[in-house]
Amino acid sequence: MRTGAAATILVSGLLALSSCGGPQPTTPDTKLEGNVYASPSAGGSPVGGARVTASLGSATQSVITGPDGHFSLTMNGAQTVQAFNITVEPPDSSNLVASSYFKVPLEAYRSQYGAASELNIYLNTTAPSAPLPGAPAKRGCITGLLKDVGGQPVASNALEVVDTPAGTSVPRPLYPDCNTEFATIPNFSAGHALLPQAGETGLVIYGGSRVVRTNAQGRYLMPVQTSQNLSGVSGSMWAGNYDGSDTGSLATANALYWSKFQYVPEVKALLNAVTPVGNTATDTRDITLENFDPATNSRVMNQSIRYDGSAVSRQVDGATAGILVDTTASFEHAITSAALPLGEYFDEDALGTQDLRVMKLASGTNAQSIAVTSRLIRYDTKDFFIVGDSTFYGWRNGVNQGQPLNATYLAIPAPQAPAQAATGVSRAPSMSWSAVPGGKVYQVALLRLEEDDSATLAWVGYTPDTSLQVPLTLDANATYIWQVYTDDGTEMADYIGRDPLALEAARWKPTSALVKARTGESALNRWRGQAAQVIVQRTGSLPRPDAAYQNLQTTGYRDTNSQESIFTTGN
Repeated sequence: MRTGAAATILVSGLLALSSCGGPQPTTPDTKLEGNVYASPSAGGSPVGGARVTASLGSATQSVITGPDGHFSLTMNGAQTVQAFNITVEPPDSSNLVASSYFKVPLEAYRSQYGAASELNIYLNTTAPSAPLPGAPAKRGCITGLLKDVGGQPVASNALEVVDTPAGTSVPRPLYPDCNTEFATIPNFSAGHALLPQAGETGLVIYGGSRVVRTNAQGRYLMPVQTSQNLSGVSGSMWAGNYDGSDTGSLATANALYWSKFQYVPEVKALLNAVTPVGNTATDTRDITLENFDPATNSRVMNQSIRYDGSAVSRQVDGATAGILVDTTASFEHAITSAALPLGEYFDEDALGTQDLRVMKLASGTNAQSIAVTSRLIRYDTKDFFIVGDSTFYGWRNGVNQGQPLNATYLAIPAPQAPAQAATGVSRAPSMSWSAVPGGKVYQVALLRLEEDDSATLAWVGYTPDTSLQVPLTLDANATYIWQVYTDDGTEMADYIGRDPLALEAARWKPTSALVKARTGESALNRWRGQAAQVIVQRTGSLPRPDAAYQNLQTTGYRDTNSQESIFTTGN
């Protein structure tokens, strides 16, 4: 089975426009020309020896790319068509993944002046890898005391390593001095979406990305480093105790948030040379906490959110599924720092209203936002595994903060063929699923399940229809997992030209809510978690699903994932 790369295609002679703008028959010869590249996350190099197959109406042509990744296809025959299909398969020796795009609109790649537009297709990698080390790091160090509301030092109760519901470990370092090696400083990926854990106290976060704990005397030490040629860096500082809840008991809570906090918009850190800075901190910053309570602190307010899960069916395979809504609020305070987590909230009927504790933004401004992600998890009540999810993303800024968020959810697509746990399936299977009202383009991810219960991405397809045929030959007698995704804003042209690994990373679901639903993490979500870690290491933050969305502050947007379906191929 072949796996994929990336294509830059020049579309020539595909579509003539009449004076009134309507589509006309194509010319007898239609030329597709471009280049194949690896995904940016896999190096971005040209890929020679890749197979590019395009279909335009009834005409299909295939060609192998040259050493420079270039290809040229000529499609013969006059046909009235408005879309084409394209699949790119890399050489068998690569670790890239084949991808297919169905019914790509010709209009999107034809300019009003008749010149050809570029079609960029970036395909995925089976083995996400961390970036190569850059220049030697320059280092700095920030230290200080963390004080409670009354001025007493706050000693952290966090362990050096915190176990999470996902079965992973998150470091909570306590550095003795500033002489810290690069490899021992955890990066953002180690704690993203698992930070903080309920009940932890004495946490200090710098730049929204690095967390340390205080010692018994309430002192923290925050190493700072960069491989860029800078003499100093700056970032926000957040500190506090994440032990607040609506019931007073973390075991029964439906709302988890900071009980005490402090937010400092900018803390500057000087950087020394490449050599360690020893025991001397370059900057000192003491922090005094405040109550994270809208009843007593004007810097905090309640943001109301209304849930409407009526579009999501609770019937799955003849049984009634359970519903759990997991909502997180975060503070997007600066483009140079990652968002700060503010709290996590749970609801079990998806029809009620909750108040989220958030930072109060300056009235009339839009430079900062409160971001809310509300994920409706549908789960099997017998074996407690997830059978689909649907997510609402919403924002409020200083202009509309206080207006309730209306969290409506898309229906969850239902896989139809191949049937769940089917065996002897064709090695070029036809796949189908139920339609999602409001969905734009369906993305089908197909992964091979390995003997160790890990998963390897095998192929990704994009289509506006509710069925397709995999244009590859899958491995014989192999077990595959597949899942269907769609959202209410991304068109086909928005997918083409994106880094596919970033798209998969954006679909990774944090597992903090799984303990509430008593569900485990799937091999597919673990693979996406690996992709997320790579993207974070490269960019400093996780990508969010995005496209040419409009009115995000007013309406937000929505996406949905089907349940994972499994089948085994025949000989």
